[in-house]
Amino acid sequence: MLLLLILLLGAVAVGRYYEPIRDRSKVLAAARGRDARARHVTPTPDPSVPEEAPDELEAIELEEVAPSFEDWFRDDDLDPRRCSFDGDLGMDRRLTLRHQRLDNGMTLLMSKSDIAFLAWTAWSYRLNPHFLLGIMMAESGGDCSAVSSAGAQGCFQITYRQGAGQLKNSFAERVTSWYWAKRSNGGEAHRRPGEALGYWPADLYVPPSKHFGRAVKKGTRQLRMTLDPAATLLTSDRLGDTEVSSVANFSFGVVGAGLYFHFLNHYLYSHEAQLKGDVFDLTSSPGMKAFWMAASYNQGSPRTMRQLGTYGPKQFQRHMTPDVIEYGQTVADYCMQFQTGDKTYGGTMTFGEFSDFVQQLRWTYSEIPIDWEGLQSEIKRRFFADENTLDLETELLLVFQTLRTLEPKLSPEQPRVDHRVRF
Repeated sequence: MLLLLILLLGAVAVGRYYEPIRDRSKVLAAARGRDARARHVTPTPDPSVPEEAPDELEAIELEEVAPSFEDWFRDDDLDPRRCSFDGDLGMDRRLTLRHQRLDNGMTLLMSKSDIAFLAWTAWSYRLNPHFLLGIMMAESGGDCSAVSSAGAQGCFQITYRQGAGQLKNSFAERVTSWYWAKRSNGGEAHRRPGEALGYWPADLYVPPSKHFGRAVKKGTRQLRMTLDPAATLLTSDRLGDTEVSSVANFSFGVVGAGLYFHFLNHYLYSHEAQLKGDVFDLTSSPGMKAFWMAASYNQGSPRTMRQLGTYGPKQFQRHMTPDVIEYGQTVADYCMQFQTGDKTYGGTMTFGEFSDFVQQLRWTYSEIPIDWEGLQSEIKRRFFADENTLDLETELLLVFQTLRTLEPKLSPEQPRVDHRVRF
């Protein structure tokens, strides 16, 4: 009888072993509990003992990325008390962008074009728009004229080497014609009298009152580029060949940052086969994915992935440098301040203002053949009949959906992650 019972239990076990996988979430949860925690239960490091550099892991081929991320990979906690990375603006079909006077005393001004581009980027790539604003404030304080000594450019401080290189590698059909300044006025040789070191010359900007259509309170810090952002600008006659990049414009900067985060999202997902337990834990912890993405933007995705693979989702943050940790916390702080603001960016948009937005959008899609005039005419017929205006909060996302339905080329681009990486 005992022998029969043993044989029966053995048959059941074999049957379960060869049973097809039906519930991926259970498999991932099992993998997380079985090997991720076993590999990454790291003792508290002793600060008196020098830390050994982790061994370099073997280069791998990235997995093919699914067209859309699975639910387990998304950080859907939109609690305003913490900053999330993901955010699906299409869920409630209403654009709610909050703001308030920040702890540093600034009030971030947003023109209607700024609002539209921020919304388009967040909606297209399923990003939390307040996370994007947090990145911008941590990078430049909202000043699109900022140029770092390392060559990082614009509101979102996209670098010429790494940032531009990754965008061109992954989105060549989108960004090839974008102009990246190979140098700036960041050195003494290019600074004009009275000009701040490391910034684009102030006379490249129109007065804020013209850009925002109203008087701006004196002392408010707000600079927005208003030049043709697609043109290679060599202003030799008045500025001594000062080069100004496309990403020094807010519209290009926010789209460029959105594309870069779109790549990072795929980059993290593509390591699921190697680090599926770690990625599951990371994206399941409130606010942790946002911190990981912010850190990757600051110090580079390969380094952040190495830390995740070596130390695991519970310990990798402790092995970051203090400035990276402070950066991630700063992004989260700004993000939460925006999310809990008691005011919202809104208002109405005329067809002329919408046409300005479409023109900026056209510049960012300059390599993709699209019938922009036909799109504008159809949007005007549907949403601006009899000179009506568009409500930014209640109608803008519907217009975005209509644009994409009419022109599928405006759908989110799929990043190329077919190169070999080390993590």
